[in-house]
Amino acid sequence: MTQHRSSSPSAAAKALPPLIATLMQPFREFFTAPVWSHPLILIAGMVLSPGKRAIDDAERADRQRRPDFKTIADFRRDNGPAIRAACAQFVVLCRQLNLFTRSVVAVDGSKFKAVNTGDKNFTVAKVAKRIEQVEASIARYLAALDHADRRHDDVSEAKTTRIKEKIEGLRRQMQSLKAVERQVEEAPDKQVSLTDPDARSMATSGKGTGIVGYNVQIAVDAEHHLIVAHEVTNVG
Repeated sequence: MTQHRSSSPSAAAKALPPLIATLMQPFREFFTAPVWSHPLILIAGMVLSPGKRAIDDAERADRQRRPDFKTIADFRRDNGPAIRAACAQFVVLCRQLNLFTRSVVAVDGSKFKAVNTGDKNFTVAKVAKRIEQVEASIARYLAALDHADRRHDDVSEAKTTRIKEKIEGLRRQMQSLKAVERQVEEAPDKQVSLTDPDARSMATSGKGTGIVGYNVQIAVDAEHHLIVAHEVTNVG
């Protein structure tokens, strides 16, 4: 990645204490100048204290750059390699400061919901159930159509038109479900998510509940509560 260093530091960089600004320099090389001010604030929050409050406080150093969810999502997508490199450099920095003095770590994880809704996630069982529901609806409307055809009046004629439209819509839905069924059968884990292809259905702590999302695992230094390693997976 070609680096373009900025000659004028952002308001966020100017607001940081000199010591923290110095600690940020090893991270600078991973990001281009146009985007550096955004990870600068978050990395400063990580160094000051690994907590939401510290990051919120750090963000106030540059109030003109308050990112919404789309900004953060786009930044993560466009800067994946740089973010991974910054996380690795963070571990190196903590070792240089003798913050990882013990071999004891605590490991914990959480399930995070993806943008993919449950209706857009399919397994073998879910596809079969949806197909069964559509078939039952078509059968019900066909029976109603037969009943309307036996009544020869204006009301039944209008009703027949509406029923035919519903049946046609259900048949199109059935075609889509058959296509999804083929995708599920071909998938290695027999599961398909249409909106977010990497997201997977996974159980949560509540009985009979679950989400379509990701499983985030984090290892934290037991003494200083600093993140040593993390992993995001769609198995859980």
